[in-house]
Amino acid sequence: MAFELVYTSAPSGIKLGSSGFCTVACTRGLSAVLLQKLEGLSAYKPCFPHYGANAWDNPVACVHYLLNDTGTTQHILSRICFNGVDHTQRSNKLASHIVLNEEEAKTAQGGPASLFLRPSLFKDEKWNIQLEHYDTPLTIPPTAAVEGKCSAWQEATGDAGWAGVLAESFHGPSRNNVYIVFDPLKHKKLERLVDEALSLLAPDERWQVAFNTYFVTLPPGLTCHWRFCIEGEAALTTARRSPNTLVIDLTKPLPEAKGGELVECARLGTRPTWSQAQPASNDTPERIPLQKEKLVVRVPDSKAKKQTTWTRKHSSGETETPIQNKPRKGKPGRAVAMFAVFLLLLAGLCGGVTWYLKYQQRERALRIARLHCVKIQSQLADFTDLANLPKALENPESLSPIKTGPISILKNMQKSIRENLEQVQQLQKQLQDDWSALQKVGADTEKTSISQLEASLAKA
Repeated sequence: MAFELVYTSAPSGIKLGSSGFCTVACTRGLSAVLLQKLEGLSAYKPCFPHYGANAWDNPVACVHYLLNDTGTTQHILSRICFNGVDHTQRSNKLASHIVLNEEEAKTAQGGPASLFLRPSLFKDEKWNIQLEHYDTPLTIPPTAAVEGKCSAWQEATGDAGWAGVLAESFHGPSRNNVYIVFDPLKHKKLERLVDEALSLLAPDERWQVAFNTYFVTLPPGLTCHWRFCIEGEAALTTARRSPNTLVIDLTKPLPEAKGGELVECARLGTRPTWSQAQPASNDTPERIPLQKEKLVVRVPDSKAKKQTTWTRKHSSGETETPIQNKPRKGKPGRAVAMFAVFLLLLAGLCGGVTWYLKYQQRERALRIARLHCVKIQSQLADFTDLANLPKALENPESLSPIKTGPISILKNMQKSIRENLEQVQQLQKQLQDDWSALQKVGADTEKTSISQLEASLAKA
């Protein structure tokens, strides 16, 4: 059955507790895995902001992907467009998805792009957002391939043959990705270009083409063959760097299309005979496999140079020219250069490690010294009993560790004070001796003066 899902921004969704960008409508019976997959394919990047004058000129993404997660092929058709602003006055989008199986896809013989041209099959920006569960599956209308000249390509490029170029890119065995550059302000209804190109392919090939009319990034696990991009997209910039990637730029004048039968059919309005249609480059010679090949390996002589000689014999008796596998010669210059680079890297690494270890060692020593100084300062600042310092120095072990600090420091202070006390005592003794000498000299002088005065008086 055909499943349908609509994803947009709303105050609430069909899932309990959901709001913002969520699923607002879907068919009953849709599995949770497929529902989550479709929600992940609802990404949209607007070219113009919602407040700009060209907001409604944002391109519409008409997408066809093939999903093989469950072992069976499912076709996902998605129409994703700009949808004004939501209930929070922010930019909104609307993604309408339809999931078909192989039997339902056969109903639309025109291919997946023909369904995007059917009105009211997909929800668009005119749809009134409402929560709804669809009880009946979606009915897929029958479609047929477009006939006649590829007029949409004629109008877009000036040569309808470019539709054949795009078709032949998938009709061949390589099936390379093709990038089509378009201008969102000029090129509308890009699904018509896809529909005309698909009409040139066989009916069983049309539903094998994966395309996106507004390609930005490729979802994981999926393939996209025809990618319509605007100028400046990262995917387009990367593709232009590859010389084997076909880029059809609709924004610039294109030369005359060159190709095979499909290019002429696009110009003339005819369609090829599908059973006889061949790709443009069909001159590849047929490969005839060799039968009953016999491989003979000859063991080389031990004295000769190391080499292996082999011959291949066919059933017809023909023998191919022997091929000798010569030993590869080494490149010493390259090995020496790599070894020199290795030594330089090793030397740099060793130097860096040595410097780091020395730096850490010095920093550790500085941290220990700072902590030690701070500890001594705090301990000396706490010592207030200066009056009892001499007695304390006589027995420093009796003091508390908080007030004395390290015992070694106090012992050094004790030794220094003792030496100073000895010097003071010696100086005091010397002063006492000098004072005694002065007193003795004064007494003798006094006695001499008195005797002289008595003698003088006696003479008088």
